[in-house]
Amino acid sequence: MAIDSHLLPMINFFNDSSSEGLPLDWEQKGHVSVQGLDHVGFLPDSENLIVFLSGARNVYDCESGELITRVKGEYEIDFAHLTSDGIGPFMGKKVQVAGFLGGGLPLYTDSWGIHLFWHNWPSATIILHPKKIGPYSHFKDCFKVNEVVGFRACGFSHSGKSFVLATISDLYFYGLKN
Repeated sequence: MAIDSHLLPMINFFNDSSSEGLPLDWEQKGHVSVQGLDHVGFLPDSENLIVFLSGARNVYDCESGELITRVKGEYEIDFAHLTSDGIGPFMGKKVQVAGFLGGGLPLYTDSWGIHLFWHNWPSATIILHPKKIGPYSHFKDCFKVNEVVGFRACGFSHSGKSFVLATISDLYFYGLKN
């Protein structure tokens, strides 16, 4: 089967191991294994992420990957608006969520963008790229951050200083170097 020439740059990018990793100004801040992750959401005006699990909610500091607080028990998500209430020090704040049943986190900052590709189903590959170019027009400045199975959500914090990749069983925290 012949491959269309316009697809060759993308195929070469995914087969090139030198494009794996992060740009110099980004680093992985942490990795946490979890069970039954359904949704995530960045808490307003912070680098903290609320994680909705089967029967619990956790809040993590995305700059370190550390657990801040945990509340066991059921919770409610407003699926019409894809929001939920914060916990612990964030009680009373509404959080926009993304995950199993939809929603979305910011995919762009002033300088960076995130795209997902399912070129190797069921794996999803997360690409970090300079905002000005986009992954479809120019792959040479793009970075393969991770390839995962069980994708739930990914996106930037509201400040753009952190981003998260969430699967059904793992959380990966990334941030700008200090």
